Amino acid sequence: MIDESLDARSSSPGADIWFVAVAASAVGLKALTALLSALPSDFSAAVAIVQHRVPEKETHLQSLLSRHATLPVTMASNGLAIEGGNVYLASSESHLIAQDPATAEFTGMPDATIRTGLTNYISPLSSIARILVSIVSGTRSPAEVA
Repeated sequence: MIDESLDARSSSPGADIWFVAVAASAVGLKALTALLSALPSDFSAAVAIVQHRVPEKETHLQSLLSRHATLPVTMASNGLAIEGGNVYLASSESHLIAQDPATAEFTGMPDATIRTGLTNYISPLSSIARILVSIVSGTRSPAEVA
């Protein structure tokens, strides 16, 4: 789901920025790497990723995603300033555009998200980055992208 109230396009200090939240299942690494590698290096939004995983397990998600992402990937922490053009990973102790279930390896998470009735778009994985870039860059409004 994309919050249309966050309509600022500037990432200068103190300015509002676009904030994109991405949720993934424990087996969602393939989808995350596909999305992050498709975002351009000048993507101005902050991207937050929450992945369902076991809290006790050490994660290598940051290094895995950094290999594919065009943007810096950082583990989020309390007090960290959020800046556009960065990817932030939520810790496993923290806890919507939806992928079309027909393109998902496992359909449980997209199906549950769609059932909430809160998704603005249901898109194949290959289109999600393009949709986000169009909205964040201001070339299209969220209503025009679908």
